[in-house]
Amino acid sequence: ITKQKELEKKLEKYATKDELTGVYNRRVSFECLEQQLKSSDRNKINFSIIFVDVNNLKRVNDTLGHNYGDSLIRDVCSIISDEVRESDIIARLGGDEFLVILPNCKAEEAEEIWGRIVRKAEEINCVNGREYRISASHGIYEYITGSGITIDEIIEEADRRMYSEKKIIKAREEAAEELCILR
Repeated sequence: ITKQKELEKKLEKYATKDELTGVYNRRVSFECLEQQLKSSDRNKINFSIIFVDVNNLKRVNDTLGHNYGDSLIRDVCSIISDEVRESDIIARLGGDEFLVILPNCKAEEAEEIWGRIVRKAEEINCVNGREYRISASHGIYEYITGSGITIDEIIEEADRRMYSEKKIIKAREEAAEELCILR
């Protein structure tokens, strides 16, 4: 019976959690988002999401190896976990993308949470001997109760906003690299 219960616990973990980070997986995140949408409409309380994309994961994987890339993903997840509220839900959608669901949270509050995440990443980046820099782009979307928007539309809009930020960051990085070359 003990072995059977242990096996059941393992299967439950594999079905709901991301193996690398221990946060919810993509499937569970969409279920949580669906529940949050229904709850928000029922209780007339808005919520926000943060769509997060880790910057330069491919470069880390290609230059330092996948162990460093995995470490980068775990570091980002740890920072997010440390800076969100207990009621918030974190999920790894796959690869270098995360979704944070913030119940009863307006977009301005979500931006404050994101600001704490960025500051924490910068603190970690200042540690001597880091092989890579932690950097991520984000897109925040506030769901307004009764708006009739679907989960796919919520994620699509947050993703669109995240890619807008990612383009700005990439342009800054390219400009900085060009400046270094000119010197």
